[in-house]
Amino acid sequence: MVSTMRLDEKVLSELQQDPAATYQAAVVVAIASIATAVHIPGSGLVFILVVIVRVIVWWLLGSLLMYVVGTTMLKGEIAQDIRYSNVLRGVGFSLSPRIFRIFLFIEPFSIGQVIFYLVTFWQFACMVVSLRSSLGYKSTYRAAWVVALAFIPLILLEPFLLGQR
Repeated sequence: MVSTMRLDEKVLSELQQDPAATYQAAVVVAIASIATAVHIPGSGLVFILVVIVRVIVWWLLGSLLMYVVGTTMLKGEIAQDIRYSNVLRGVGFSLSPRIFRIFLFIEPFSIGQVIFYLVTFWQFACMVVSLRSSLGYKSTYRAAWVVALAFIPLILLEPFLLGQR
């Protein structure tokens, strides 16, 4: 997780190629979702489990959208053998910065809001680096466009998938 948060493309590339890392990516997603859920007052075990399931659905759907956008709409220079599972693992590990959402409870001067936006930007950057590697892009801009275009439907669906923030 630390190497992912450091935007280490070599480590991300290795994780994307390792089928056993899918379970590790799922654990990262679960940890990130727990960190998101625990700051909400009155959140019990059932609530945390619901949030974990919702974030996993977001991860699966988001990875699929990024895969489709990256291999069809912005195909361009991608390598021949692109697999959804590679994108799935990369996006899963890209959610690592979400563990810092555990600090969203900090209220003075809206520090929680600042943390939320910094973590969101950091997560976006991780996804861009991850997709650049998994889709075989030479251009970081193309990978950023893939993430941005996939985020449009995700932003529209997020209230239904994740509920209220």
